[in-house]
Amino acid sequence: MPMKTREKQAVTGGLLLLAMLAVYTFMIRRMERGIRDNEAAIETSDQALTELAAKSEDYHRLRAALDRVHERVSRHTAGVGAVSALEGIEKECGLSRGVSMTPEGTTVSGNYAQTKVTIGLEGITLDQALAFLQRIETADVPMGVRSLMLKRNARNATLLDATIEVVSVAQTGKV
Repeated sequence: MPMKTREKQAVTGGLLLLAMLAVYTFMIRRMERGIRDNEAAIETSDQALTELAAKSEDYHRLRAALDRVHERVSRHTAGVGAVSALEGIEKECGLSRGVSMTPEGTTVSGNYAQTKVTIGLEGITLDQALAFLQRIETADVPMGVRSLMLKRNARNATLLDATIEVVSVAQTGKV
């Protein structure tokens, strides 16, 4: 039995509706899913970019500090006395009594030499100890405090005895 025009239009409309539903299901939903995935990837990338920018700032700050250290060390060559510099600092800080200083040798690594000096200070005040430590950190000869041991003086409880290990770094040749 042949279909009437109205029936043909209804079947065509139904097929058209099914075709539109299929397009939506297979195409548009996949595109929506792709958009959501891309938005998540963008969010992750934005977070990574923010972290990278912060790390870049840290890198530049640390690189500048390292360059300052290299410049400071390169001004001094091996053999320039850490001991004589420390003796000068002791005099500046008024630490002439109860001082013992023991150089523990120099180790060479690549283009740099490291000299270790152990300093014993007896009967000093906390202010004198702090002034001495600050002066070591800002000395012309590149050096720093590796270890510090403070204890009360056996004869006078208001005073301190200190054992300080100082390390000096100098350049042995061109880097």
